[in-house]
Parts: sequence; structure tokens; C-alpha cells
Amino acid sequence: MKHLWPLVSLVVVPVCLLAATAGSIPEPVQKSANNDSSPAMDNPILALHPADTDKALVELRQTREELKLSREQDQLWQDADRASREAIENNREGRRRLSQIMASEMSKNILDLDRIARESDSVAMEAFRQRTAARDKWLLLYHALSNEQKMLAGHRIRDRFERARVLRERALLPHP
Repeated sequence: MKHLWPLVSLVVVPVCLLAATAGSIPEPVQKSANNDSSPAMDNPILALHPADTDKALVELRQTREELKLSREQDQLWQDADRASREAIENNREGRRRLSQIMASEMSKNILDLDRIARESDSVAMEAFRQRTAARDKWLLLYHALSNEQKMLAGHRIRDRFERARVLRERALLPHP
């Protein structure tokens, strides 16, 4: 589980910490029989782009609507959302690159473990830098919220933390 923390923290921590402040999700799209895109009616969550299927993002879209953001707050939301999505995509790309390097090294008789370590550290440091920058943008938005909006955000955050706690406890249960 420890090796998953960078990915978990990239996605879950910003979501949990600022549940009221996450990405807007595009209109669900579903391919019809003739390959035309149309809004999904059956299950909008399943019809979302794979990057947007996270239930938390759907909840956050709903929270965003409930917050009734001002124009300035909405701009901060969009900036933070963009930074989060870029951080996630850049981390994925870094991990793909690292995976390719590792595969290349594994095919050699003598492994260059120093190269693997350098690349791994580079990917982790860049992910941390981008994750921190995205988090700071969410915090800017949070500080721009009114007390009423912060109370709503706090309620959502507490709900997400509780669900995360339950999931963690389930994950730690011994397997039968």
C-alpha cells in the first residue's frame, strides 16, 4: 500500500481536503449504434470519459453547483481543476516513462539500478511538485469562500474522510 501513496495522495487527498473544490466534469457522452456522441441517459457515471469516472468527481460537480460560486471563485475553481488534471496526467505520463525504462533495463544482462532510481526519484519529485501546486490552488479557492460556503465544503469533506476511513479499515482486514 505504501507504494500507492503518491497516486492516492494525488487523487484522494485533494478530493478529501477540498471536496467542495474539484473539477468540473463534461457532459456525459455515450456512443450510439451509428457512433454519434449523445448525452448518456442510462448511466451518466459509466458514460463519462474514463478519466472522469471517479465517483468523487461526480460528487464534487454537485457540490460546485451547491456552492453557487461567484465569477472570481469560479475562475479559481477552474484554475485549480486544470492544475489537478494536469498533475494527474503528467504523473501518469511519468509513470509510463518509468515503466518503459524499467522494461528496457530488465531486458539487459546488467541492470542500471542507478538509472531506475534516478528516474523514479525524478517522477516522484515532479509529481509532488505538481500535486503541491494544485493543492495550493484549491486552498486559494477555499480561502475565497464565504463562511457559509466553507461550512458546506466542510460537511462534504467530513463525509469523504469518513468514507475513506471505512475503506481503509476494510482494506486492512485480514483476507479469508
